[in-house]
Amino acid sequence: MFHLIDESLEAYIRAEVPLSPTDVDVAFERPDRDWGTAVTRPTVSAFLWDVKRNSDEQEAGVGMQQVNGRTVRRAVLPRVDCRYLVTAWAGDVRTEHQLLGSLLSALLRNTVIQPTYLSNGFSQLRPLPVISVARFDGSDNADFWTAIGGELRPAVDLTLTATFDTSVIEEPGPPVRTVEVGTGHIEDSDFPRRVIHSAGENRNGG
Repeated sequence: MFHLIDESLEAYIRAEVPLSPTDVDVAFERPDRDWGTAVTRPTVSAFLWDVKRNSDEQEAGVGMQQVNGRTVRRAVLPRVDCRYLVTAWAGDVRTEHQLLGSLLSALLRNTVIQPTYLSNGFSQLRPLPVISVARFDGSDNADFWTAIGGELRPAVDLTLTATFDTSVIEEPGPPVRTVEVGTGHIEDSDFPRRVIHSAGENRNGG
């Protein structure tokens, strides 16, 4: 599932910035010191470093969805927050800042990733992925870079909230066309008296 989210995020970034596939790379490896030293081309790094179930969109129950033209019944799918550290790498600081600014503009421009950018197998899931740039929470970014063995550099803290497909699809039973209800008093000789509701009409039976 995560590789589909990565592919979708890359497609969104390339379309919205845009990035030339021959001039700029998009990478998902951990941006530690060894990796950074090996970078020789302008590169956008989107490192997935934290995954949590979304606490604001917890839902339960069963819903109906259309899958390949069929109506199916399935449990409401969970939403998961995928946190990415997005950085820009280039040969000089000015180019890195220009690239990072373009990335930030693209990530702030929209709050939802549209289906056209979503990878196969991920595009049918609803709700659509939501993207948000984190506000300052008082934490020190230097601690993060120390933890991964990298060098401190400007970064965008991006959260992508995605729908995870974990449930088994079940086709619903046939529609209910007739409901039969018994009424009357138990001492009546003809109890129960039947009332049948069928296709919007009531028919009394003996």
